[in-house]
Formats: sequence, C-alpha cells, structure tokens
Amino acid sequence: MILVRLFRAKEYLTFLFLFMCSVYSPSAQITFQRTYGGSLINEGRSVQQTLDGGYIIAGSTSSFGNGSTDVLLIKTDSAGNAQFMKTYGGSNVDKGYSVVQLSDSGYAVAGYTNSFGNGGYDAYLVRTDKNGDTLWTRTYGGANWDFVYSCKHTSDNGFIMAGNTYSYGNGSSDGWIIKTDSVGNLMWEKIFVTPNDDYFNAVTVTSDGGFAAAGY
Repeated sequence: MILVRLFRAKEYLTFLFLFMCSVYSPSAQITFQRTYGGSLINEGRSVQQTLDGGYIIAGSTSSFGNGSTDVLLIKTDSAGNAQFMKTYGGSNVDKGYSVVQLSDSGYAVAGYTNSFGNGGYDAYLVRTDKNGDTLWTRTYGGANWDFVYSCKHTSDNGFIMAGNTYSYGNGSSDGWIIKTDSVGNLMWEKIFVTPNDDYFNAVTVTSDGGFAAAGY
C-alpha cells in the first residue's frame, strides 16, 4: 500500500492518491510518499484527511490479522507517518472499502466479510474510537453474496452505504443501498433491479437530505 501526497502550488490544494504509478500533471509535486503493510498483499481503498490534519486509510491486508484477509485501518500524521494500524475480521476474507471520520474523531469502515453474518459474503460495518479500537460491528445481507463499497455519514448520525447484492432482487446481482441509525441498526434497504447485473460503487448525501448512488 502506498500513500502519495501532491501539492499544486498555484491552487494550494492537497490531493491524495493510493497505488500511484505516475503523476501526469506537470504542476504537481510530490511532497511525500509512504508505504504500509507486510510481505503479503496489502490494499488501500479509501483515504480521508482527518480533523488533526493527518490521514485515515482503509483497505485490507493478508500480512496481519486473524485470517486469510482482514480489514485494515491506518492512521497517519500530516507527514504520512503511521500512528496506528488496526485489523478487523475473522478467519476468512474481510475487506474494507470506505472510511469516514466522525465528529467524536472516531471512524466508520465499511466493506464486506466472509467471516460473520448470514452466509456467503455480507456487508460489514465497523465503528471505532479515535484510536481505532472497536466500539461495535454490524453485518447486513442474506444467505448469498452481499457487498458494500461506499459509506457516508448522514445528518441524523446514521450511515448510508451502497454496493450490490446477490441475496435479493431479480437479477444475479442488483444495486443495493442500506440506511442505518447511529449504532448501525438497519433502518431500510433498497434494491435497484434490472434483468441483468447491477452494481453501486459510490454513494453521497445530497443537499435536500436524499442520496445519490453511482455504479454500473
């Protein structure tokens, strides 16, 4: 896993890239780059600047943890130096795809798990304190495969998540949106169905209190 920080001199904007191979903008300058992980596969899937000016990164690792692959959460300072690295999951495959920081400086990491839940793969939400220690975890889904790739914090302190489900709907895969309360209890879920495969990769909260999801 690699974290690259770029500085665009004229605009004073900061950009973050995971798994950067090259930089195409002639005005972009690398101010630092860092790598994290062990000798096996380590993936970064989501990054956010934190309230203290550092960064929080979510992904997965096969180098550490309890099983085949575990959710990985890394907190760094403003220069990319790791302050903590935490793993979450069981004996099978668990992956993190989206992270948000909350007003108490804790984090919510969303992805999917093959270690817990109702069967196959299930959507997985991990809530931590500011040190990455687990406060609670939740799973969502049916007996088949269900995945989440994007998570946002909502105005009622709950969470909105988007992905795809093989457990519900009419196709082999259907778009799936989940709304929870502040402690991860399911409030509602919506399935978006066509005769073929459908996936959501991103979700956001809109200014009117609704939601927008994008995928394919």
